[in-house]
Amino acid sequence: MSKTVDYLPEHSDKDGAPHAQLLRWHGDVNPLTTRPWLIKNLIPETGTGLISGQWGTFKTFVAIDLAVAVMSGQPFIGFPIKRRGGVLFIAAEGQQEVAIRLQAAVEARFAKAEHAPFAWSETCPRLLDKTAGQELAAMAKEATDGLQARFALPLALIVIDTIGRSAGYEKSGDENDAATGFKIMKVMSTLSARTGAFVLGVDHFGKAIETGTRGTSSKEGDVDVVLALLGDKGIGGAITETRLCARKRRSGPNGEEFPFGVRIVDMGVDEDGDQITTLTVDWTAPEPGKSKTQSPDDGWTKSLRLLRRTLMNVLVEQGREQRPFSDGPLVRAVDIEIVRAEFYRSYPAEGDEKTKRATRQKAFRRAIDNAQSNNLIGVREVGTVTLVWLARVQDGPAQNAYRKEP
Repeated sequence: MSKTVDYLPEHSDKDGAPHAQLLRWHGDVNPLTTRPWLIKNLIPETGTGLISGQWGTFKTFVAIDLAVAVMSGQPFIGFPIKRRGGVLFIAAEGQQEVAIRLQAAVEARFAKAEHAPFAWSETCPRLLDKTAGQELAAMAKEATDGLQARFALPLALIVIDTIGRSAGYEKSGDENDAATGFKIMKVMSTLSARTGAFVLGVDHFGKAIETGTRGTSSKEGDVDVVLALLGDKGIGGAITETRLCARKRRSGPNGEEFPFGVRIVDMGVDEDGDQITTLTVDWTAPEPGKSKTQSPDDGWTKSLRLLRRTLMNVLVEQGREQRPFSDGPLVRAVDIEIVRAEFYRSYPAEGDEKTKRATRQKAFRRAIDNAQSNNLIGVREVGTVTLVWLARVQDGPAQNAYRKEP
């Protein structure tokens, strides 16, 4: 004898109207249209993600490059942009670097652009506060209104840089607490749902690279996408073999890697006449083992070329094999005063003799400081003489290179 099953009555509101349908049935939905993308096969149109990596792996530079791709509609590492739109960048740290890094990235894709659909905030509400979601939503609303009025574009991407700084942990151990991590991720997912934008957080790796993003594993577990920035770090802090790894995504293989480098960009001079440079991301694959912080001139910007040419000439003519460091290699070095005199003779200046000398002194000091800070030259006082030499083999003729003792 068959058994009769009594189904629960349809849920209804107080006025008797039935609730909206909660279920979807196979055959009613086209499976080929259920994946709306921001960046096809990498980042969905809405949801949350992380760009994570060790210190020095260019996380913010990659985040800005990704943002510029979304704004321009140009592919990101070959992945097509499916939803072109504006960007809200929340800079909880490194606020003073946002403008110049953005300008370099914009010019790399647009040549010259006076305005881009990019707004940023130099403050971020504490993500663990109860009001964080409302405050972020208000920021997003202001950005959305501005983007519509100025560019007729939607807000497509929100970047929070960094999650650790924005969280505002109160005590040691909070970062590793699963419930705390869930609250942070909940704020991000709610923000995405409210705005219709993808929310991307920049975060750091923990001490053990293998464990991924610093803190509780719920961070990576609760997001749709994790883009890991990897690199081989030397003792001195230099990063080589930099690459982006699609550590987690909802479609496509996880673990796929995309090598990249960064190149130095000359941004002009400041109000004191000092050279200003920054970096942009270059997604061409460099040769294995090469440093990724290279420009077409290997760091020798326009303002430093006179110094390089001067140094190469005097090293050949007047340089001597020296050992600036007692435990270091022999290098071909020269007295910095010889370099200074030749630099002065080649540097154009106007005015009376006093003015010309002051102009040349400032230019030489600035060139030496910039070249040394970019590891292009070595400078060391030995006895009563200050020696200077080219720091890399590729920067000059063989006479100028490091040479190991036999």
